[in-house]
Amino acid sequence: MIKLLVAHHTLPNVTTAATMAFDNLLPIMSKYDRIHMTWLIYGPEKIEIPPNLNNNEMSVIDIHDFSDGLDVINKIKPNIVFSSFSINPINHAFALAAQRKKILLIGEYHPEVTSISNEKKMLLEFSKNLFSNSIPTDKNLNQKKFMRRGQFFLYKIKFLLKTHKACKSNILKIIKELFVFLWSFYSYTKNPNKDMKFGSDLYLISGKKTYQDAIANGYPPENLFLCGNVRYDSLFKNFKNLKEKSTSKKLQILMITTPFYEHGWWSKKQRDEIIYSITKEIIQHQNYELTIKIHPSSENLSEYKKIIHPINSTIPIFQEGDVSEFLEESDLVISFLSSDAVFSSLFSLKPIIFFNMGQYKNDLLVEKELVSECNSINTLSSIIDSTFSNHKIIKKKIEIFIEDYFFKSDGESSERVTKKLFELLKNRNIK
Repeated sequence: MIKLLVAHHTLPNVTTAATMAFDNLLPIMSKYDRIHMTWLIYGPEKIEIPPNLNNNEMSVIDIHDFSDGLDVINKIKPNIVFSSFSINPINHAFALAAQRKKILLIGEYHPEVTSISNEKKMLLEFSKNLFSNSIPTDKNLNQKKFMRRGQFFLYKIKFLLKTHKACKSNILKIIKELFVFLWSFYSYTKNPNKDMKFGSDLYLISGKKTYQDAIANGYPPENLFLCGNVRYDSLFKNFKNLKEKSTSKKLQILMITTPFYEHGWWSKKQRDEIIYSITKEIIQHQNYELTIKIHPSSENLSEYKKIIHPINSTIPIFQEGDVSEFLEESDLVISFLSSDAVFSSLFSLKPIIFFNMGQYKNDLLVEKELVSECNSINTLSSIIDSTFSNHKIIKKKIEIFIEDYFFKSDGESSERVTKKLFELLKNRNIK
């Protein structure tokens, strides 16, 4: 049996980028050997784990039952640790512990696909958010607590420092690394890959351009594995069979929100005003129909209902579910930045509009002219009409983009990753 370990910010029954990846990867790995997946959930306090999530193939454990990352590794005894589906102190702690115990460590290189246009404002909003009484994944009002977000941030840093201590890391290395890590995490103003190298045995690289970027940032070529992105295997496999299912006479618009407020890019007032104005503008047109899909774990459904329902209480707002479920019934997508959900929209051949009120600059999809851009609510309706009526998918253009950033559209990334993982395990005499 091969034992896998990954740290995650929410339960695995919530759809996220990580759960999408493992939903594709685990069935393929299971063809080669028995697989047991352990999800370590980290939150501000201990959570209640539903009994049905623990079985012969999967375990869900809580970070508060362990003292540090090395303690987890020693007790779970994984064969493979996945360290970087998001860059944060917890994942870094497990990378350190895996290196200490010489456990096969799998990382993921994150390319920079956009830039923040107002770094000072973002820093201010992030600082204010540290005093927030809730965190993005909170579902209940009774979870509110004084400076809950700031206290959780400190907990994660302490967990990392305890892991350093348990691993007997060099003090100068700790100070230097912690400073770089804190600044990258706090500011979001530059690609943290330029400073933070997890030291993984294998980095999963999604495309040729990403590979070149990793090389330019000093990552060792022998540790880079160009394989595509396992998150999109299911979507790519259904790509050729995708059909337009929308039969409504109205233009079906799907607005995919982004947790800018939760991550400090926007103030709450700014978020509310932008979502409100877009919604109000769309419903004024009788030939438009709106559906809203918010982030599955980092946004609050009740907050969006308070924004949207005073305008029109019949507008559907969804949090649960994979965005691909909603794309089939949509004619056009409005979003705010390149993201996993937006890439899914692109691969589903949907025309896309980015509503940019100055939150970003140099977005990858805008630069590649694969999405339209709207900078004012006054021009939104005209851009919607022109984007939809003039939308022509240039197959070659999409193919080039996929090759550059997603390697192949064959839906076989999980197969490539699986073969590579078992090759590395064989080299370590692990069966």
